[in-house]
Amino acid sequence: MNRTVNESEWGVLNSPEKRGLCILCFAGLIGIVALSVGVWSGHTTSHTRGRQVIVDDGYVGWVSEKDSDEFSSYAYQGDTPMFAYMYRLGLMTGLATSFKKGEVVYVDAVKYGMIQVRRAGEIRKYWTNIEATG
Repeated sequence: MNRTVNESEWGVLNSPEKRGLCILCFAGLIGIVALSVGVWSGHTTSHTRGRQVIVDDGYVGWVSEKDSDEFSSYAYQGDTPMFAYMYRLGLMTGLATSFKKGEVVYVDAVKYGMIQVRRAGEIRKYWTNIEATG
């Protein structure tokens, strides 16, 4: 049985404006899915590997990538007390460091907005925001 769909049954697609909005939303969804798949796969790139310089004071590096992600999430959520607590605890235990503007670092890994760096002459590596270097 063939049935023809009339215009009133189109629902959200019955006007050019709504069709455009649906296309825009669909494109955004595709972008989010593509980014999520990349992040979950752990894909890395090497476009900023090598000698770099810290661009400003205040960037924090973490030995553990997981701790770096957690620290960033507290900042994003605006949880200032937890952010400050984790920062102090990280510095006291040696699991975190604070970089200074002009420090020379070497980038060993890049992972979607995060980089793993080590200071010149040091072995220990830290995860920090990719914006920390330039």
